[in-house]
Amino acid sequence: MNDSQKASLQADIYLLLFLGLLTLTAILMTASGHLLLNTIYIGLTVVSILITYFWGIIPGLVENLLFISLRLLSWFISIWLKDRKSH
Repeated sequence: MNDSQKASLQADIYLLLFLGLLTLTAILMTASGHLLLNTIYIGLTVVSILITYFWGIIPGLVENLLFISLRLLSWFISIWLKDRKSH
């Protein structure tokens, strides 16, 4: 087996492993009861992976920072709204 065949086989194995983990994640997503929100998050994660793969590490890190910031903002807003309802 030459180097290009080994690299191709290794890429295929990693792709299958990634798809298996993605399937496991999709199955475990249903356990939390927030299926729509989890589906949106996994879709944004796949977009983040694609941005990093095609455009490089810096755009991927910037996109990931934006995603985390928006997630924290939505979390704080949900906490604030819960506090307003309880008072």
